[in-house]
Order: sequence, then C-alpha cells, then structure tokens
Amino acid sequence: MLVVAIAALLGGCGGDEDKAATETAPAADRTATVASPPSRVPASVPDMPCEGRAGIEVPAVDIPAVTIPAVREPDRELGGKVVDGFEIAAVEIAAQRVPSVCATQAEAPSGCFGAVRIPAVTIPGTSIPAVQIPGVDGPGADAAAVAEPAVTGPPVSVAAQNTPAVCAQKVQPGEFRPSVFQPATFRPAAFRPALFRPSLFRASVCIGGDCVPSVSIPSVSVASVSVPSVSVPSRSLASRTLPEITSKCVGVLGDRDGAVYNVCADVLFAFNRAAVRSAASGALRSVARSIDRRYAGRRITVEGHTDARGDDAYNRRLSLRRAESVKAFLAQRGGLDANRIAVEGFGEARPVGSNATGEGRARNRRVVVGILPR
Repeated sequence: MLVVAIAALLGGCGGDEDKAATETAPAADRTATVASPPSRVPASVPDMPCEGRAGIEVPAVDIPAVTIPAVREPDRELGGKVVDGFEIAAVEIAAQRVPSVCATQAEAPSGCFGAVRIPAVTIPGTSIPAVQIPGVDGPGADAAAVAEPAVTGPPVSVAAQNTPAVCAQKVQPGEFRPSVFQPATFRPAAFRPALFRPSLFRASVCIGGDCVPSVSIPSVSVASVSVPSVSVPSRSLASRTLPEITSKCVGVLGDRDGAVYNVCADVLFAFNRAAVRSAASGALRSVARSIDRRYAGRRITVEGHTDARGDDAYNRRLSLRRAESVKAFLAQRGGLDANRIAVEGFGEARPVGSNATGEGRARNRRVVVGILPR
C-alpha cells in the first residue's frame, strides 16, 4: 500500500506573470487475492513488477500443463484380413502464465494525488485437439469410427483502468477551498472457463476366434483460470479550519498526519522575482506557527513550480530560487529548523492545471511546502 505525502501548498507568483513569457518554463514537456498456484507449474523467479516503484504488486497466475499419453494399437488379424494399427497422439497442452503487474500510483506534487493505473490483463487462450478412433471394416464385422471435436477456450481480456491525477484547487482570498478526492480504481476479475473433452470408446469386434479389442481414450480436462480483481482505494484531503490561521489568503487541507496550506498567489512574489514580498510575512508566519504547533520535528519539503511558458532552464532556476526564499523565511523569520527543510525546483515538470489557459497557468505557478510522512 502506498504512503501518500501530505504537503502544504503555497501559491506561486502573482497573476501579472501572464504578461511576459520569460517568467516560466516552455510548453513541452486493493487488494488482489489469488488462490494458491496449482501444481506442475514451470519454475520461475519471484515476481517484483513494481521494481521499487510505489505501487501494488499483483501476483502472477500460473496455469499448469496438461499431458495425456499417446494410445497405440498394433496391426490385428480379423477374419483372415489385417486391420491396420494406429496411434493417437499424446495431448500436450503447455503450461501458461498470466504475468504479474504493478498497479501504480504516480508521483505528484504536494497537495495532489498522482494518476492511478491498473494494467490490462489477458488470460491466454488454449485448446484441446480433436481426436478420432478409426473404425473397423471387415467381412462380417463393422465398427464405425468415433470422434470428438476440438474444444477451444479463447483468450479473456480485461482492459486497463485509469484514474487521473487530482490536485487542490487555487481559490481567491476568502473563498471556500474544497476537499481533494480521488475515487477508487477497480479492475474486474478475469475468468476463463474450464475445458473438457469427453472420453472416447470403440467396442471390440470379433469374427470367430479373431478379435480386435476395444479401444478407450481418456477424457481431457483443462481447469478454469481466475485472475482476481484489483482495487486501489480512494484517497482524500479534507478541508480544515485552524484557529491559528487567521489570514483569508490561507486555506488548509489535511488531517493530523499532515496538511496543505494554500497561500494566495499574489502574496508571495513580484513578477520575475524570487524575494518574498513583505505582504506575505503575516501569512507565512501563520503557516510556520501552525507547522511548529501541529507537526513539530517533522521533515518539511519546499517545492518550486512554474507554468509552461518561457525558457525551461531559466524557469527551473527561478522555481528553485523561490523555494529557497520560502525556506529562508520559514527558518529565519518563522522559527523552523532549517535542517528539517529540503528544497527543489521543478519548473514546469509537474503542472496541476492546463497551461493552455490563464487560470491553469496561475495554478501551476506555486511554491509547495510539504509535511513529509513519518
């Protein structure tokens, strides 16, 4: 199960940044339950489909081989005539495997839940071949051939399931900040029914003292195959009202384990600048007091983000400088231990809105202060 980092989200530079392209970066850029594996499966190494990534590992399903030995009948003499022998080939149905997969929850900016993807699954098809016991045709004796047709189980597929990323929405001062909710993601189970080819029997045929004995071909069964459903649970950050946060420009999401503090975009920075505006002092100090009171000793991360306009390298530098400015303010004027605070500048790499609109670009310009998981 994944641990979701709950963080504090601070709005980035002011709305006047839509007036110049040098400000920001360029456009570009639950459970799965499986029955114990059947016997006679091919040896394999343990599956680790997530390879260290955050996700839910869905086990592989092994489908055992089925083998029915060949049936051989020699030549026989019947009433002075030779009845040719025959061989009915062995049934060899190879073992199959439904590979393990990783149901992933993508990394996302603080205050967001990353996209969830449960990969598609396919149970491969299989078949039991047709079979026939030849007839006997002799003087005074006649036994018709008997046969069973092939039995086929086609592949069974269940499509991938995806839930998009969702982020906290920026709002104007004094407006209500809604909760952030990502619904559960569910991939239904896949099922391939059992296959069965009945047994075959040709009775014995006798003329005088000569007999062609009866012939019996055993039935063939291929067990049903089930791949379990997979569920990634819903996640949410609830709106909060904290008495120590008095500024109408700060909204709060979270719970006792962490919080998201949203500061209005125009408060933090002037256009194309990384210094914290004096107008932001009260809001940032209240955030620092709240973090110190409710999350004392916890690690903090400050992330700088921009929209998708302008030069990417410049934009990354600007986002990092802004993150460092907020860290310095929280440490020097907010009283938080600088050793607890890490910074990173992402530029346009982690948008939370569309860069095709002014509203979306405004959402993407932000500094995110996160309370990291314990």
